[in-house]
Amino acid sequence: MRTNNNQSKFKLLQYFSASSAIAFIVTIILLGLFYRDRSINSLLTLGKDNNVALTQSFANTLWQEFAPFLTDTRSLSDLELKNHPKTALLNDAVSKQMRGLSVAKVKIYDLEGRTVFSTDPSQIGQDKSQSGGFIAAKSGKVSTQLDHRDSFGAITGNLDRVKVLSSYLPIYNRDNSQIQGVFELYNDVTPLVESIQKNQINMVLGTTVLFFMLYWGLFAVIKRADSIIDEQKTALLKSQKEYKQKADAEALAAE
Repeated sequence: MRTNNNQSKFKLLQYFSASSAIAFIVTIILLGLFYRDRSINSLLTLGKDNNVALTQSFANTLWQEFAPFLTDTRSLSDLELKNHPKTALLNDAVSKQMRGLSVAKVKIYDLEGRTVFSTDPSQIGQDKSQSGGFIAAKSGKVSTQLDHRDSFGAITGNLDRVKVLSSYLPIYNRDNSQIQGVFELYNDVTPLVESIQKNQINMVLGTTVLFFMLYWGLFAVIKRADSIIDEQKTALLKSQKEYKQKADAEALAAE
């Protein structure tokens, strides 16, 4: 009988160990993914709001001066546009305004999708008319996304292995009644993303430790409960055996 009890006890603890371990592992993974998802969404929202504010600042300080030039460049070739004096003046003004900020690149598109200005001169003249971000901004919406770049040409020079937050934003005229162009801002958010990843690792490790402690606490309770059940079962079998022996003895005496 002890052999059967031990087998029953072993299976109960085995099932508990396996099911609890799987449940805890799945929960830890889901919590880690949930934390990262919420953190990235918060970063996107914050970056979007920040870029909207920067675009408004640009519109208030520089757009009125350069709008006549940037909104009518169809007569200029790409090379002429790159070498135009206004382009150099705008680049200096943008670099000065963005100094000390996390802005890595600034691009401006006319309503046809042509890149009429970029802090990376090699991109001036590129066609972005089919870009989803440009199309959204042209219709008055703000589009923001997070990308990983192995190499990125920023205002301060070439950057390697960076996380950039890019936003396409509409540029309005003075009375905000008409869209005159599309502004694109790239923010270097590598430190923020790395901080999120570190916090995610710490959260997963901390949760793992807590679940491990909870697991062993529950394991001890289950083991003790299983022992009590086993002892009660053994006592019941013994009582049944004694009762049967007594009944058999009484029946034999009666005969």
